[in-house]
This record gives sequence, C-alpha cells and structure tokens, in this order.
Amino acid sequence: MKNLRNINCLKAIGLSLLFAFFISCKDENKKTESKIQLDVSEIIVEEGEAVVVTVSGVENFSVSISPENIASAGVSGNVVRIKGIQSGKGIFTVSSGEYSVSCPITVSGNFYVDTDVRIEGWKSDIVYPEAEEGYSFSREKGVDVMGLTKEKSIVWDYAPLNDNTTFFRIGASGDFAEEGEQLSDGLVLIREAGQPDRCLIAKKVILNKISGRRYWITFEFDGSQQDIRLVADGF
Repeated sequence: MKNLRNINCLKAIGLSLLFAFFISCKDENKKTESKIQLDVSEIIVEEGEAVVVTVSGVENFSVSISPENIASAGVSGNVVRIKGIQSGKGIFTVSSGEYSVSCPITVSGNFYVDTDVRIEGWKSDIVYPEAEEGYSFSREKGVDVMGLTKEKSIVWDYAPLNDNTTFFRIGASGDFAEEGEQLSDGLVLIREAGQPDRCLIAKKVILNKISGRRYWITFEFDGSQQDIRLVADGF
C-alpha cells in the first residue's frame, strides 16, 4: 500500500509539473504576442515626401528603420511621421518593452522624374493645373496667401475660371535662389464648394530643386496632415 501511495504521489507531482509547464508556455506565448497595432501593413513613401503612421495598443514606444539611410522617423504622441531620404527597401519597427511589430517600407525616388507643373498631397490624385481645362494656375510676387504685401513672397493660385469662391492657394517667402533653401511663411489656403475653409501652416518649407525658373518645393506639416509638394514656375 505504501508503494502504491508513493506511485500515486509521483503521478500527482508529475501531472502538476506538466500542468505548470503548459501554463508557463501559455503565459510565455501570451507575453510575446504583441499588443502594438499599426494602421498600415506596408509603408510606401517617395524621396522628400512624408507619410504618417498611427500606433495604438501602447502608450510609450520607440521606432526604428533599417537601413537607417532610407528614411527618418519622428514620434509625436501616437503618430509617427516618416520621411523618405533615398530610394530603397527596409523594415520599420515599433517597440515597447518586450513587444514589437514590424512592416516593410519602400522609398521610391521618382520625385524629380515628372517635370510637369503639379500639386501633390492636396488630393488623393496628383493635380496637374496646366492640364485642367476651365481652371487657371497663376503666380504673384510680393504678396502672401492672405493677399497682404510681403517682400520676397510668391503665391501660386489654382482656381476655376469665373469662380472667385473656390481656390487652392499656396505660398512661401525666401530668396528662392538655391536648392535646399529653407523658405519661410509657408501657408496653404483651401476653399472648396460646400466645405469649410482650410488654412494649413507649414512647419517647414524646403526648396528641393531649381531647374530654370521651375521650383520643386515641399511644405511639411505636423500631425496627420500629409506634406504638400509643389512643382511650379517662379519668377
């Protein structure tokens, strides 16, 4: 009887250890299951352009991009702003403690391939003002977006002909003399039929490129507003 009790005792201990093992595995698996969620499964951005990714599930986190030379990333609250630096493919990773989640990132270098006058980042499709019938695309020097006199300022205005109530107006101030120049007073004013006016203040405005009298300019914004890029003639 004593031997039988010993055997039963060993069986009980064995079952307890086995149960503890499964619980431990379950807990371990639970720990490695990431709580972090991204609102995208893939990131595609052009050189000089920025996109935003929203992170949820955790309050504090860090981000990284590998390789580091293709893009930069900045965190503001739960929003990550990713800007393309040079063409290439890599991995974007968000980490918080023992949790992490990754997705592929592609940076394309087609910003300067298309030389037509255009507006990117305003609408879902690129707007080619000179190709739009019934619209005008004009520029004015020495005034700002609000129509006030401003030295060294250039404003580009895209609007339907014979309609003074609908327009897209974008402008900045500077010398407009060399590539890489950081312009000031970056402002976009948008008025569309049936929509409230939108006034967007750029955090930074970069004169990316000059070709003849044509400018490639990027208006960078904070938060969820996508950067707006302009290719247009200057003076």
